[in-house]
Formats: sequence, structure tokens, C-alpha cells
Amino acid sequence: MKMLKCGIASIQDHGRYGYRNLGINTGGPMDQAAYRLGNMLVANVPGTAAVELATGEFLGQANFRLLVAVSGLGYHVRVNEKTSPCWRPIVLEEGDLLHVIPEKGGYAYICIHGGIRTQEWLGSRSLHPACRKGGINGDLLKKGDTLPLTRFLEEQAARMVDQLRTKPAFRLSNSVIPDYDSPTIRVFAGPEWDWFDDDAKAQFLNRPFKLTPMVSRMGFRLSGNPINKSVSREMISSAVVPGTIQVSGDGQLLVLMADAQTTGGYPRIAGVSAVDLPILAAMQPGNSANFKMIPFQEAEQLLLERERLFNQIEKDLRLLHS
Repeated sequence: MKMLKCGIASIQDHGRYGYRNLGINTGGPMDQAAYRLGNMLVANVPGTAAVELATGEFLGQANFRLLVAVSGLGYHVRVNEKTSPCWRPIVLEEGDLLHVIPEKGGYAYICIHGGIRTQEWLGSRSLHPACRKGGINGDLLKKGDTLPLTRFLEEQAARMVDQLRTKPAFRLSNSVIPDYDSPTIRVFAGPEWDWFDDDAKAQFLNRPFKLTPMVSRMGFRLSGNPINKSVSREMISSAVVPGTIQVSGDGQLLVLMADAQTTGGYPRIAGVSAVDLPILAAMQPGNSANFKMIPFQEAEQLLLERERLFNQIEKDLRLLHS
């Protein structure tokens, strides 16, 4: 697929695991749910590389027949200038134009059967901007790039293409798509939770926090009534992961996202439940969120339930196209 127009977009796959001790973060999609569901819709194996569109338009022209799906929040999809809903597979023929247009922000994933076959670095094709590795030549996608793809359709994908020519295309049910309108983000206590007194904890849990314009794949800064720790000591830099919520020196919240650093020195008041990270990732500056405390075990259970749901969807899609 040739890129005719491209906003801020990068190649992302399952991420880069096993190198955090060297200071190399995991990376991967900001919205894991949309990325994974999009890949399922085109019969890709888990972890396949896709295009992550953060903002701006994407216009690509198919060089040959492709099975494609666009997932995520806040984008309008057109094929040859005809509207085509998100969250469903699409067949592009040679010369067809895929146009993804932003409406209200969020992240969109353009998943193509067979995946984007750029060179791996440390087991991943995800762009690592700091090291200028992954992606295409270690950079964001740009106009004029050609996505390296395969012409070969595996068995399930070939059946899907045949069926899509004769039957109305299906779309994923809203019940399996993340509830991006939810204003509540579930969190569990972080390692420094007890560094904050009851008043500070009440501020954290009972007052909304607004997303500031300081947002990136590394982290989001939220503003609200300042939260001050009740201890005078400072902490030694310690491990952080995507979803860690830190409290900065001025009492504001920093939520670490997909490209987060591997260590940090601010108190970790809480962690975002993994199933709610996609909802947070889809927030736009000016949006507000409330935090709801749940036990860590409940956050684990929610994640297990989501994994069971995703596994079932994968099986159902295989049966649908068997």
C-alpha cells in the first residue's frame, strides 16, 4: 500500500518484551483492545504489526488485493470516497483508496491481513522513537512510503474475501468494543499509596481530573486539585509500567502510557486497570475522568475475563469463515 497522505502514524505490534532491564520500554499499541480486535477481523495472528494513527488523515492506495479493517475511536473511514464503517473487514482491490479521516481524536488501527512486514528490532516491529528503530527506517510513516505487505492470503482470509463478495459484511457488536464514553477509570493502589493521607486519597478518588494538552505516547498529564504526599522523604527511582499513575512535585497526576520510561522517581499512587487503559488512551485534552479504586485481584480478574472474551471472538470468527 502506498501512502498518499499521512498524519501522525507509526507501526505497532505486540511490543518489545524482555529488555526493560536495559532501559528499553515495551512500546506497542496505545489502545490494545482496538489493535487486537482489528487484527482478529482480518484473520491475523495475535501480535501482527498494524498502522497506529494518532491524529491527522491517512490516505493509502492498495497495490494489490488486501483484506483490511479499521478499528478504534474517533475516525471516519471511506473507501474510494464511499463511507465504510469501522470495526468490520473490507476488501480493497488494486488501485482502491482507503481514507481514514479524524473526527474527534483517539487512536485508529489500520490492520491488514498478513501484517506489515518491516524489519524487526529486538523481536518487534514497533517504532522506538528514542532509538530510531522499528517502524520504517526507525521513523513515523510519511507520504510516499510503501507499506511492505504480502499478496498471499491464508486459508481463513481467502474464505473471508470470497464471502465478503457475496454476503453483507458483518461488524463487531458494540458489546465487545471498549466503552470509550465511560468517564470512570478503575485503578488499584500503587506502591506509595500509603504516602498519602485520607484527605489526599479522597481528592484522588472523589474529584474529576482533566486531561491537559501535555499528552504523548509516553504519558498523559492530568490536572485537578493538588494531591500532596504526607511523608517528607523522597523515593529512589523505581520501576514503572504503562498505567502507572505518578504524583508530580506540584501534586498533579502523570499517567504513563505505552512508550513510558522504565523507571521513575515520583510516588506511584495507583495503577490503571489494564482493561481501562484503552479508554484512557482515547481521552482528548479537556476531557475529564474519575478514578474508582478496586482491589488488584479484581483488576486481574477483569483482564482475565477480557482475555476469555477475546479468545472466544477469535474462535467465533474462525467458525464464521470456516
